[in-house]
Amino acid sequence: MSNKLVSDWEQTPSPYNTINKSSKSSRSAPRQRSSGSANNEWHNDQDHGEEKTTKNRQKKSGSSHWYSCWFRGFLLGSLLAGLALAIVISLWLTMKTTATTSSSTTGINRTKILLIALLRLSLQRQLLRPLPLQLPRQLLQQRLQRPLPLQPHRQLRQQLLPQLHQQLPQQLPQPGLLLLPHRQLRQLLLQPHRQHPRQVLQQLPPEPRRQLLQRLPLPFRCPNWLWDANGQTVAGVTGVSGSTADKLNAPWNIYVDTTNNLYIADAQNHRIQKWAQGATTGTTIAGSSGTSGSSSTLLNIPKDVFVDSSENIYVADSGNHRIQFFASGNTTGLTVSTNWTSAGSMWGVQVVNNSIYACDRDSNIVWNNGTAVASNQWSNNAGFPLKLPQGFAVDASIAVGTVYITNSDRHTVVKWPVGAVSGTTVAGVDGNSGNTSTLLKFPSSLKLDNYTNMFVVDNNNHRIQLFCQYPTVNTTGRTIAGTGSMGQTNTTLNYPAGVALDASRNLYVADTSNHRVQKFQYLL
Repeated sequence: MSNKLVSDWEQTPSPYNTINKSSKSSRSAPRQRSSGSANNEWHNDQDHGEEKTTKNRQKKSGSSHWYSCWFRGFLLGSLLAGLALAIVISLWLTMKTTATTSSSTTGINRTKILLIALLRLSLQRQLLRPLPLQLPRQLLQQRLQRPLPLQPHRQLRQQLLPQLHQQLPQQLPQPGLLLLPHRQLRQLLLQPHRQHPRQVLQQLPPEPRRQLLQRLPLPFRCPNWLWDANGQTVAGVTGVSGSTADKLNAPWNIYVDTTNNLYIADAQNHRIQKWAQGATTGTTIAGSSGTSGSSSTLLNIPKDVFVDSSENIYVADSGNHRIQFFASGNTTGLTVSTNWTSAGSMWGVQVVNNSIYACDRDSNIVWNNGTAVASNQWSNNAGFPLKLPQGFAVDASIAVGTVYITNSDRHTVVKWPVGAVSGTTVAGVDGNSGNTSTLLKFPSSLKLDNYTNMFVVDNNNHRIQLFCQYPTVNTTGRTIAGTGSMGQTNTTLNYPAGVALDASRNLYVADTSNHRVQKFQYLL
């Protein structure tokens, strides 16, 4: 009986043998059985085969589950990457549009809305970590404010516009602005300073002006400003005088308008020349080349020129002891100083709030519509009398009406507040000439910027001196053009007489004895 069962077991294929008959291990490995246990062994082999089948099915099921998870992750990652790419492209397109139309308020608002929306994403830290520009140290030290929540367009605009156009000295840029390109950020920061000074003052809070100036970021502080030491001749021919359209003869004072047109008081040619930016020749807009006279169409050694916002021209006609007014496009002048008492040789002119100021060198007076606002004839002048003043500048931004005078024969610059009976020396030492940083030698003219920094033409020292007035008032000058020695090179000057600044703070110098106008590029 036992032998028969063994024979039947051997002839009957088990499920284990059926499934694994192709396996090398199942064919080569002999089975060990004990007698009397055939049925048990058969069932054990059957259970073992079912177990292997179950494991194979689980293995296949697990593999398909892994592929399914990977595919879902791929889809989700692709969706997030596409969304981020769309945001970046939209941001780039909007920023590009804003860069081309930086003057458009709507474009700026749309850019800031996108920036703030982007800052609300979880990628905020990754975006802010690599800053795309080198910000001043003060900006980096300040704590960034939290981004504003998204609100309707009108409400958001009301919150964001003041941050761009108001209180620049008091407020720092919002975090969203840090993502703007360096050039666009610089334009936004400089935009308030290109407005009319009165508009800037109206936007500033009613605090002491010096405190506001001390809050300015580093790039707006006078001691950090730099100019290229190599000048570029933008009018005239170096060392060659003449009366043709491409030449000058002892140019004195100059003026630069908002479109960088250059106006030159071509003194010895008795004319006013206008040079467009990049031009190689000038156009006579007042007077006659090489001809002096006292008629309404002629000038006699003009020393200064001023152009108002309507392109009307005011000329200090020194040889004729008058101030001439030329309406825009008109070559026939009108004398506006006829009723001024004891008017002498006029060497400077400036118009502020429709008031005509003029420097009367021979009479040692600065006039305001015929009324003396500064004079050596005033009593209690504290020992600083005016003596042969050659130029002046009126503060039109901070203390409006305050006059700064180049008191040439005393080698100083005198500050004369509105209504004061005496002046105060703010540059140089009264009666002492010299070439150190605290001394001047026959200063001929000066210009003020919106923060009353003084750009002084130190005539006999052949240089331009900058006296900073913020963050603190400084009586030590810094040479920003010229070397202190006369010459005809790109770095030297020869008895300069006039100076002007454009909206980008580029410096223009009337290099009088070299019969040219030099431009010194602003660097920082």
